[in-house]
Amino acid sequence: MKTLHLVLLTVAALGAVSSVSAIRFDFYKLDKPNGAGDFLPVDGFSNSNDRVGNPTLTYVKDGLSVTASAMFGGNAAFAIQDSEAGWTDVKGAGLGVYKSINPIVLSDDNIDVGETLILTFDQVVTLSKIELRSDKHGILNWVDGGTFLLNGVSYGLPKGVGTVHPLGLLTGTVFTFAHSGGISDPTGGPSEDFYLASIDVAVPDSGSTLALLGLGLLGLAGVARRFLK
Repeated sequence: MKTLHLVLLTVAALGAVSSVSAIRFDFYKLDKPNGAGDFLPVDGFSNSNDRVGNPTLTYVKDGLSVTASAMFGGNAAFAIQDSEAGWTDVKGAGLGVYKSINPIVLSDDNIDVGETLILTFDQVVTLSKIELRSDKHGILNWVDGGTFLLNGVSYGLPKGVGTVHPLGLLTGTVFTFAHSGGISDPTGGPSEDFYLASIDVAVPDSGSTLALLGLGLLGLAGVARRFLK
């Protein structure tokens, strides 16, 4: 009976090694002027719209670091975090792209035709959910059937919802968000431009994993001793 208990304990411990913790990066949480609860980069900028000379933005949450960079037409561009006064869960902007680094073109701060936003994490993560916002800083102003590219794969823009759950498990350190072409109305009408409002990722809980592995090894040792006797 003790042997069975140890075996079950070992299996449970080893099975729990895959336990993960979710971390959420809320890029849409940026007010102007900056308010309480804003989600800011660690680069020393109180508002990433006002910085000069640094085309990337770095954010740290729960020990996990991610850097936002950008490309336009095959050239390095300027990653930007756009603000929204009085942001809410469905009202806000997020990360986008300025087309040029030098000089910085202070316009078109969403992700437009030819632009790609790149997120690079400092360790392997699994992407579980993203939230997007339209060029009007909401979830309604996309054309029906509008799309965007996540790691080169086409997804529908989440009109009226704002949330996208990627198909399958996207695991890695680099994720790209790009405009897919199609309709873009510079006069302010419906478009396929978008901001990356937030991203949810999961990373291994290394402390718990080591503890569980130790417990599992102890269980296996106990079983081995009983068989030797």
